[in-house]
Amino acid sequence: MSIIIPSNSDYRKAQDTGWSFSDDVLPNASFFDLSISCGGSVVSSPIENGSFFSYNKTNEPIQINANLSFSGTNTFLQSVLDRLYKLKNSVTTFSIKTPIYEYRNMNLESFDYALRREDGLGVLYIKANFVEIREVQLTYTDTGTSAEQTKDISASSEVQGGLKQTSTPTTQQQEAGNASMEMIENHINQVLSGIF
Repeated sequence: MSIIIPSNSDYRKAQDTGWSFSDDVLPNASFFDLSISCGGSVVSSPIENGSFFSYNKTNEPIQINANLSFSGTNTFLQSVLDRLYKLKNSVTTFSIKTPIYEYRNMNLESFDYALRREDGLGVLYIKANFVEIREVQLTYTDTGTSAEQTKDISASSEVQGGLKQTSTPTTQQQEAGNASMEMIENHINQVLSGIF
């Protein structure tokens, strides 16, 4: 990723207000306002007599809508736009710092920008949408669920499920198979003798 290098006049205009991005993601950004959305939903289902039963709650990632501005030379403003495009297309996470709270693991989801004639040259207005990235570590095991661990026996895992290789049956298995075949043959003979 490229680094935005502000001019000396940009440094003079910047003031430490407690509003910033971590890791110099967007240096010298002037914050107009932030709108933070901390959503979630309670999963529920209807039950008898028109009541509802709630059994779970999910939290959605934090979403932040920000109105920002940048002022400086045309070269600096072009570097800001280049940086925004790279941030939008990347999975880079950063923090948005405010005087009262730091929002971590944020990523730029989308942005709009405008140049206003009445403000003269050298001012870039950005409307950006940030979303929280939640990372999880998945672990996989080859252990199954035993019949004792589940209420429904059909939900239990088979022992060593997967590809099976054929093998020669043991003597006991061979005798059980022969007995089954004899029973089947006797049944078929009875049915056929009744027909003819």
